[in-house]
Amino acid sequence: MLLIPCPWCGPRDEAEFHYGGQAHVAYPRTPSELTDEEWARYLFFRANPKGPFAERWSHTAGCRRWFNAVRDTATNEILAVYRAGEKQPTPVELKAVDDSPAASEQPSPPSSARPTSTLRPGPAKSARPAFEDEALSGPTGSRGGAPGSGVEGAEPLEDGTGRGGGGAASISDSVAAHPFRHPTHGRIHRATPSPSPSTAPNTRATRATPRLRPPRQRHHPNRHQHQTRPPRGIFTAGVEEPNALVQIEAPFPEPMLPATTVELYDGLAATSLPGQGRLATAPDPARYDAMHAHCDLLVVGAGPAGLAAASAAAHAGARVILADDRPELGGSLLDTAELRDWASEVKERLTTAPDVRVLRRTTVFGHYDDNHLLAVERRTNHLGAAAPTHLSRERVWRIRARRVILATGAHERSLAFPDNDRPGVMLAASARAYLNRYGVLPGRNAVVFTTNDSAYAAALDLAAAGVEIAAIVDTRPSAPGSGRAEPERRA
Repeated sequence: MLLIPCPWCGPRDEAEFHYGGQAHVAYPRTPSELTDEEWARYLFFRANPKGPFAERWSHTAGCRRWFNAVRDTATNEILAVYRAGEKQPTPVELKAVDDSPAASEQPSPPSSARPTSTLRPGPAKSARPAFEDEALSGPTGSRGGAPGSGVEGAEPLEDGTGRGGGGAASISDSVAAHPFRHPTHGRIHRATPSPSPSTAPNTRATRATPRLRPPRQRHHPNRHQHQTRPPRGIFTAGVEEPNALVQIEAPFPEPMLPATTVELYDGLAATSLPGQGRLATAPDPARYDAMHAHCDLLVVGAGPAGLAAASAAAHAGARVILADDRPELGGSLLDTAELRDWASEVKERLTTAPDVRVLRRTTVFGHYDDNHLLAVERRTNHLGAAAPTHLSRERVWRIRARRVILATGAHERSLAFPDNDRPGVMLAASARAYLNRYGVLPGRNAVVFTTNDSAYAAALDLAAAGVEIAAIVDTRPSAPGSGRAEPERRA
């Protein structure tokens, strides 16, 4: 796995990035004047050299920004990275830096004096240890950005693991004394002494642009057990969770599952995953099968829109299949605690209707020609060792539908700012979901940062549960009035 240095976030694992193909491929100025051959060459033909190759990468699990990188296709090493709009390093510059004996020793200049488009050596020390049990010699830098600037603030758990969050004040205090890039086996405790001084300048601000290749990591026989990354908080309450990954150990190994999607059951053994997961070495004893189904209407998603559509179609006499990836129908209504009576009535009507098939824990993953859809139903994953042996663990559904309604709802997009993956930063809708759906208080005090009305409802729910709302930061010129009327509308 590559260690790619993001120009904004620093070195991160390759799994956090999305490859965007060859860089510096300009869109034709007059595409209508191109011949079919010229247009096909623009669309499908790309260079494939042996040696340095400029590519586009996006840090999808971090700052979500696009940047360019020069990778050696022969050695698979990242030679340099530079931001979009900056000049591509020439082969002479790359070779000069690569051959320079002081390339790994020359410190970076202060951020106020550093150039933005020249090729300069980066710091010799990695921003974090290569392995969990290795401490770096010399100072380690703390992450840049404004500490405590969070979408949702939450207090860390009392055991200090950092898995429960970290509000604006707690994050600010802990960062000043304990930089988190040091070997703690994936845990940070307030009382944990830092192995090196934290007085080094900000590593993000002092690293020159474009950045050079990071130090090579030594091979380790148990690499999957020693890969580490800075501690991250739980960011969401659903399948879009980018930080909290777990390795299921029993009853059967499953690698790299979002912790927010794993149902708890007796016999479940899971460990947090700082690096890449492990595949099972023994054969899977479970059974798997496939089924064919036909319907007049397939509704994907059992939120308020999906329930209404399925209910109306069933009332009209249509054959309906309702599929949802959650174990309980209701979608966002479960997270907001709205329209509970209506949702319960519709669910009861659908589950008892003769021509309605309700598929819970089912993900529709393919929509093909002539409304042919594929879905996978997780039938006994949540039962563990108590799963009946005659039932398949998962079932693939091959569905032919006359009509399809996609009522999958929407995911809340995060705001990009430095250190937005720290413990204590959470989507507003997710904080509301933990409170209303699971009965879990995500913290004691919070700062709500928003660009729309939806976060006001989350702030009202949190305040009603006893969370102190330190501030609501709205980027719009005037505060809305619709969100403040949420409790009255719900009542």
